[in-house]
Amino acid sequence: MSQQFLSPLASRRGVKWLLEVGAISVLGIALNVEASLEAMAIESEPLEAPTRLSQLYVGDRPMMTTYGRGIASSRADTAEIRFSFGTTDPVSTDFDSESVQPISEAMLQPVTRAIAALGIPDDNIEVEIDRIDPRTLYPGQPMATVIVTLDNPTFATINAVKDAAETTTLENRSFFLYSSYDTCFVEDFLPLENEARLSAIEDARYRIQAMAEAVNTTVGDILATIEVHSYRPVSSTCTPAAEDSELGLDTPEVEVELGVLLTFSPA
Repeated sequence: MSQQFLSPLASRRGVKWLLEVGAISVLGIALNVEASLEAMAIESEPLEAPTRLSQLYVGDRPMMTTYGRGIASSRADTAEIRFSFGTTDPVSTDFDSESVQPISEAMLQPVTRAIAALGIPDDNIEVEIDRIDPRTLYPGQPMATVIVTLDNPTFATINAVKDAAETTTLENRSFFLYSSYDTCFVEDFLPLENEARLSAIEDARYRIQAMAEAVNTTVGDILATIEVHSYRPVSSTCTPAAEDSELGLDTPEVEVELGVLLTFSPA
């Protein structure tokens, strides 16, 4: 069997050619482009000739993309306040899991009566009892929840309900108040969401106009739109109305945030 041997010069040329081709291939993969046949045909040319690469593909048409942010708010139709209670002192270091007493609806009657005395209908006060064996819970975890629903809420009413629950709990030594938080709602959410959407589009148009002026061009047609919801699209707490709002500072609002990505072509 015959075997061909390359001269040292031919070997060096072959190795150099392979390295150059490999570098071009890696570059083409990284940039997501295909090298032309002309760029790959380096072997037949003198080694002194400059290496030629195909031009990079950057798209069929120029485009500009920007983000728009829209926020809309409306008076809250209802507010919900959730209180969590348990029978273990959350700040005490003296805890015996075998001596934990379960909590009952009867034990929380002083709290519900104090809230009802503010003029809150009984149907708007709900008690939920955790059915898990309290001895399996870590001390400080809630074992009962009182849910209060307020129609056409005001901050004065919300604060009065919270004060009644806290004061009654302090006067009673059989249970503890672990936490309380409020959430506001609107009956029809879609108009508020659409208002935030239109505000986001208007904001995006303002931004893209500024971008176009900065690069000495004008804005053309919309090529693509993407709606982006905020990580917190609806406010989780009742927020005060703005100072310039006609609602007044005592009226809680629901706030919605929404974003859009708009892509335009230069005119």
